Amino acid sequence: MKEIFTTKELCGVSVALAQKPDKIVGKVHSFIFHPTQCRVVGFTVKRPDVALMFHRNEIFVAHDAFSIHDGHLVVSDERQATDKAACKRLGIDWDRCIIWQGLPLLTTKGKRVGYVGDVAFRLE
Repeated sequence: MKEIFTTKELCGVSVALAQKPDKIVGKVHSFIFHPTQCRVVGFTVKRPDVALMFHRNEIFVAHDAFSIHDGHLVVSDERQATDKAACKRLGIDWDRCIIWQGLPLLTTKGKRVGYVGDVAFRLE
């Protein structure tokens, strides 16, 4: 598997589950970063609304619980690959995690110099 990814290249990519790799369940929406360390802990999957009326919650996928096949991400079928079980396994508090995309970039003196756009990261 490729070692270095960027948030821009994976955002919007179709996501399937390992037990049904031909059925797309949603698309990569946001990348989730550790609250105190500079590292990606996973991403969220935006699922389509049911009948265009009923909103469905996003799925959190751990950074180590997917592979890439035929141009889309396939999430492991292990129980601890997603949502609360994945957070517990990774030792992270979901409520403290951060989405960096769109956050302002500041100098050490506090001057705003732009916004976070694309982030490169390595899966380990």
